[in-house]
Amino acid sequence: MGIGNAIGFIMFFIIYLLSMILGFFKHSAFFALAIIGFGGAVYYVVRIVSNILKEIKKRNTE
Repeated sequence: MGIGNAIGFIMFFIIYLLSMILGFFKHSAFFALAIIGFGGAVYYVVRIVSNILKEIKKRNTE
């Protein structure tokens, strides 16, 4: 999976959560940051799943 992908997912997910909490109480500009955080989290989830599927495919062909 790679430690970089896990760290990236956690970082963007925390940005997403904090932005949603602060955006609800403070200012709508935090919602733009929440969208960036959500997009980054989805990107890293796709990378993690892709790596898992590649590993499964590699093990099945051996």
